[in-house]
Amino acid sequence: MREFLLGLRLLFGSGRGNRTRFLLMTLGGSLGVCCLALVLTIPAILDAHDGRAAGRDPQVFAGRPTGQRSLVQEFRDPHGSRPFGRVFIALGTQDTPAPPPGLSGLPGPGEVYVSPPFTTSSSASPASGACCRARKRA
Repeated sequence: MREFLLGLRLLFGSGRGNRTRFLLMTLGGSLGVCCLALVLTIPAILDAHDGRAAGRDPQVFAGRPTGQRSLVQEFRDPHGSRPFGRVFIALGTQDTPAPPPGLSGLPGPGEVYVSPPFTTSSSASPASGACCRARKRA
């Protein structure tokens, strides 16, 4: 504790220029530590994002390809200020992708599953509902 008090006494008794220099050195060191912490956390953030994105993608095929395979096409479009994702699935004869979490099965021909927020926005705006002209199931 004595050393700390001696340092404060020397700092405040040394003049305005030295106090300014000390303040700038402290801010520079703090900024360097913040940048280092940010650079070290970026890989973990990207890995977590990739893991969540991979968990949302349907598994199209597992095993050896035999017969006609299922085809999956995913589109991501902006809808106002929010992303809007559409997935088109053409079922094959041999491999059937598992339904996404929250759905009991994949939609049949002429059917589409939409989220509840999109259902409310499509009923409020006719232009939003024009993108899916099929039987809607929430």
